[in-house]
Amino acid sequence: MEKNGFFKMELLYFNSLEEIKPYWDKLDLGFYNPIIFNYDFYEESYAFLLSKDIPSRYEYKDPIILVGLEEEEVVGIIPLIRIDNSYEIISYAIGYSGSELMVKPEYLHLFLETSKVEFIIDDISMSYMNRSEDYSKYYYWYKTNVVDLRNIYSIEQYLSSLKKSKKRSIEKVISLNKEVIVKEGIPENYEQYVDSYCTNCGYLLSTKEEFLSFNTLFKYSPEMLDLTFYKDNKVIAITRCTIIDKKVTDYICIRPTMYKNLIGLYSIFKNIEYSIDKKVDYYDLCTCFGFFPEYKKTFINQDYLFSPTGVSLNINNSKNFIPPYFKGKWVFELKNND
Repeated sequence: MEKNGFFKMELLYFNSLEEIKPYWDKLDLGFYNPIIFNYDFYEESYAFLLSKDIPSRYEYKDPIILVGLEEEEVVGIIPLIRIDNSYEIISYAIGYSGSELMVKPEYLHLFLETSKVEFIIDDISMSYMNRSEDYSKYYYWYKTNVVDLRNIYSIEQYLSSLKKSKKRSIEKVISLNKEVIVKEGIPENYEQYVDSYCTNCGYLLSTKEEFLSFNTLFKYSPEMLDLTFYKDNKVIAITRCTIIDKKVTDYICIRPTMYKNLIGLYSIFKNIEYSIDKKVDYYDLCTCFGFFPEYKKTFINQDYLFSPTGVSLNINNSKNFIPPYFKGKWVFELKNND
């Protein structure tokens, strides 16, 4: 039994989901995320990544599931998978960015400090957002890659919420793509467009199958925002976003013909426009291959949001925001902001 301040926790280790099912059924964090709390999602994700039939640039193996107990109460579950020489949370491995963790926030530091397995926590800047005022004492403020759409009711109002230089940049992008037609949904033969994109961007994505791993995530999302962009009756871009708990998360932009004219930026703008129509609170821009590109900062209309990591980050002088990676033995003491 590990103790830290007022909290004590016993950490258990398992090698299969079947073993932890009784604990899973007892976990109650006071809210429900249709992906993160879906047992079938993890079962299918593990099966996909561990399949020997899936070509991949990584080697996935050795699942480990951490279960935290305080007396008889289940205070957290973290399903991990080994990727080459390090462990990562399975939802991240399948592509779920900025995901909530199945851990009560006051116990997260104990998972990090006491785990015998060193593991990575990716950017979780949106975790537990708006859940409870009680969580605020575990948060630090830091710059984030999220567009704040609360109290934004039109695209014009959103543009007005930006700094003038950012607004001018986006207006230039709009002008360059004024002949582009946008429709909701994905086109027929979607996988062929993915294949074309992966072929053209082979230096970034090694296999079509890896790219399609997002399909597991999309399958369990309660709602999707999919947009297809056309120019001269040809598909020039496809974007796919999840909509969960009043937050749109932008996952992929496929450009099968490698059409330019800043179409990637234009697709972000249109996603934000559609997000406003759907009355969501946040639009998460996500990272690109482990870092947050400079060009995405153009769309951010706020400075700070909560981070539940218990870590104060100073990235004001960073040219490119690289999301924090926390390992289990990188120990930080949980502090109360009061």
